[in-house]
This record gives sequence, C-alpha cells and structure tokens, in this order.
Amino acid sequence: MIIKEKPEDFYVKEIINLNKKRPGETFKYFILQKRNLTTIRAIKIISRKLKISKKRISFAGEKDKKAITEQYIAIRGLKEYKEFYDFGNVKLKYIGSFAEPVSISDIIGNEFKIIVRKVNEEEKKKFLENIEIFKGGFVNYFDDQRFGDVRCNNHLIGKEIIKRNWEEACKILLTFISEKESKIALEARKWLKENWG
Repeated sequence: MIIKEKPEDFYVKEIINLNKKRPGETFKYFILQKRNLTTIRAIKIISRKLKISKKRISFAGEKDKKAITEQYIAIRGLKEYKEFYDFGNVKLKYIGSFAEPVSISDIIGNEFKIIVRKVNEEEKKKFLENIEIFKGGFVNYFDDQRFGDVRCNNHLIGKEIIKRNWEEACKILLTFISEKESKIALEARKWLKENWG
C-alpha cells in the first residue's frame, strides 16, 4: 500500500470555531490553502509576497507538507487586502476580521481525505475488518509535526503508542540516537539510554 504518493492523495482541512472570536479590525482572517509545502514555508511566501513581517501572521497549527491543506491564518494590521490571493502553491481567501489572532485553542479538529494506492487484498481485508476504528475519527500519531523529524523515528514512537506501550514510546522519544543531532544531545541520549529504568 502507498500513502501520500502525491500531494493530491492527502487532503487536510482545519476546523476551528470562529463563533467565540471577538469582532474587530486588528486581524484579517484568511483560509490558507497550500500544496506540497510546510506551513512555515507558506507563511514565508505570504510574508514575501505581501511585503510584511512573518511575525504579523498567526496560525493555529502546522499542517502536513506532502498534501493539499486548508487552515486559518490571521494577519495583524493589514490595511489593504484582496478577497483572494493566488501565489501558485499558496492561495488565500479572505473570510473576515477579528480582534484577536488565530490560536491553537481555536482548533476543533482536522478533516482528512486520504487516497491509498496499490492496496493488496490482505491490506484491504484488514482495513475492512477494522473499519469501526475509523468511524468518528482517530488520533494521528504519525508524521513529522507530532514528534519532530530530525531523528526519523516517528513511526517507532507511533507504533508503541498504538500498542499502548507508553514506557517504550517514551524511551524511544527520549533515547533514540541520530547522528543528525548536536554532540550534547547525542551524549545526553546515550547516557539516558544506558541508565534507563
């Protein structure tokens, strides 16, 4: 089975509650649609195109890179704006003005549409046997925004969490060693691994 073969295979839509936002003109809210970019990279593009500081742009959470995603952003003090911007892989649609920025506490959840390719019969059977798990949503323990991507161990941590093996998940999170980290981090992880338990 192949997941995320191309960005169109993975669609994420952020769901937030705007009803609790105080009306005002300080922050212009937009729906940001991005394709095959990190949220941070998309913010940099918006900053450059609108000629404003990145610090004026708030968002609730990072979304997957290899995907098409929609999320809310707020731009502080934007005097002149258009209803729609198209910067190629980054698009903005104006939705209103509020007195406060977007924050992580605004998120209700995320809606996903996922295309899985090249599914064999065994995988299809296993999915259909477990379809009840997916009804009503489930927690996503995978991808680089969950635990960081420098050490490339997300799949190991996620696997242990799914198995409810909390200690092993913590151990991997804290002691998994990668040569990509600083010398201090390597030494600390090595010491912790040797002295675990």
